[in-house]
Amino acid sequence: MVKSRVQKIQIEVSNGDGDKLTVSLEGGVTREKVVQLLDIIDLMGGISGRVVRSIVKKSKFARIFEIIRNHHSAFDWFSSKNVKSEYEKEFGEKIEQSTVSTYLSRLSSMRLLVKAGSRRSWKYRCIAPRKLLSP
Repeated sequence: MVKSRVQKIQIEVSNGDGDKLTVSLEGGVTREKVVQLLDIIDLMGGISGRVVRSIVKKSKFARIFEIIRNHHSAFDWFSSKNVKSEYEKEFGEKIEQSTVSTYLSRLSSMRLLVKAGSRRSWKYRCIAPRKLLSP
């Protein structure tokens, strides 16, 4: 089972006076660390009850796994081009075809996907039960 892990979180807060505070936490981000961070910001007077923006950035591998989990069933064959297109549409950023192919190959090695076809036109399909793929 693959678990997506949050690697970076950025929080921006502002108060009624127009002051803005931006804090980033990178590495092993846990719920406890985020709660502590928000407590510190609150103690500093940075939060007037309103969080303006919170950005959680997952790894590309976790995002690709999320695309597969959300868009493809055990009966659905797909290619790396399909996943690349869905990734760029869903996350609004470019990703190299080779990166997608590498991650799909890793998922296949982990026995979460079955790989069929030839080197120039691999097709993939989920083989793990749906509940294993769930977060």
